This record gives sequence, structure tokens and C-alpha cells, in this order.
Amino acid sequence: MTTTDTAHVTETPEAVEESRPPEESTLIAELRLYRNPRAVARGRHVLAGWLSDDPLLFDAQQIVSELLTNAVIHPENGLGRESIVLRASWLDTDLLLEVIDPGPLRRFSIPNARMPAIEAESGRGLGIVRDYARAWGTFVTESGKRNVWAVLSRS
Repeated sequence: MTTTDTAHVTETPEAVEESRPPEESTLIAELRLYRNPRAVARGRHVLAGWLSDDPLLFDAQQIVSELLTNAVIHPENGLGRESIVLRASWLDTDLLLEVIDPGPLRRFSIPNARMPAIEAESGRGLGIVRDYARAWGTFVTESGKRNVWAVLSRS
């Protein structure tokens, strides 16, 4: 790895219980996406428009790719479960990213970053989020939707 490759690596906070993001934020924008594989590319593209040439853009796109992929793949399908929301907000100079998916149909464990087998083709998404983010977490909203959030810091 070069020095620039490791610039995004921070301490590795773990989401061990449900947690909410900081509340004092200023909304940049919010986008509702149809829950299908095209949502990932669309979310990255729209995020680029929101952040333009901000230095956090590359890291933000990495996080959004992982969170949107999980939101497309993991929740069960069904009526009323066709969309996901991408939200970006400022916390002073930090960036808060949130992806809200349809949520669990039944109670299940909180998603955590894990170390997949070396030959596994998936399972690294939340580990990537953990590595890029200053903080991250997840909670189920009052309406039963799953919110996974991450904070990116300029420092």
C-alpha cells in the first residue's frame, strides 16, 4: 500500500449494539431508489453530484457502494419493500451517510463487520465501511426500517 492508499484507514469501531448517528446534522440531500442492482451505481452517481469535488467524495462513494449493495441484497422482498433511501448530511465538517432499507421481517442479529474466508466472494462490505468511517452503526426505525449510517471525517 502507498501512503495515499492508507489515508482512509482509521481505528476500527465496531457496531456491537443498535446505535444512532449524531443528531446535530444539516441535510445535504436525500434520494429514494428502487431496490435493484442499479441502485448502487445510481447512488454513487448522485452522491458525486451532491459532494462535487469534495475531498471526502471517494471514501463516501466506497461506503455508499457497500451500504447500498447490502440494502439491495439482504432484506427480504415483498409488498412495500421495493425502495431504499440514501441520505447525506453535514456534521460540521464531518459527513454523515445513511442508507435506509426495508428492514427485517422478523428479529435477527445486528449486522457486524466480519472477516470472511479468503476465497469468499462476498462478506467484506461492513468491514470496508468500518475501515473508511470514523464511526458507524445501525438501528431499526420506528416504522421498522433498517438505518445503517457512517461518519466520514476530514481529519
